[in-house]
Amino acid sequence: MWKWLLAVLLASTAAMADSPTAGEAGMPPPKMQERFNQHKLLELEGHRTRIQILQEAAACIQAATNPQAFRACERHEREASAAYQNQHRVKMDALRGEYRQLREPMQGPGRVPAEGQSPKP
Repeated sequence: MWKWLLAVLLASTAAMADSPTAGEAGMPPPKMQERFNQHKLLELEGHRTRIQILQEAAACIQAATNPQAFRACERHEREASAAYQNQHRVKMDALRGEYRQLREPMQGPGRVPAEGQSPKP
């Protein structure tokens, strides 16, 4: 059974290695790499922000001396998380828009527009 599992794992790894890279898929590698780096930075920023929100909430809860103070800590944590999520969503939507622009096929003579697009005059 272990040999079978190992064979499946190796086969799936080999299949992933054969998948096309960004350049092979028709996307400009330098720009895609730049977007990837931006995506990583946004995600790391998000992790740091969420950790900070949780640390502040933990300190607030630790210092709470009554149920009202505890509820205030929880409310503040929810508000901070919601505000962060809204800001993060806006940034990620903008980055996704840039990704989509890079993926759109180039328009020109003999080229067919992408699905859902109307031909440009």
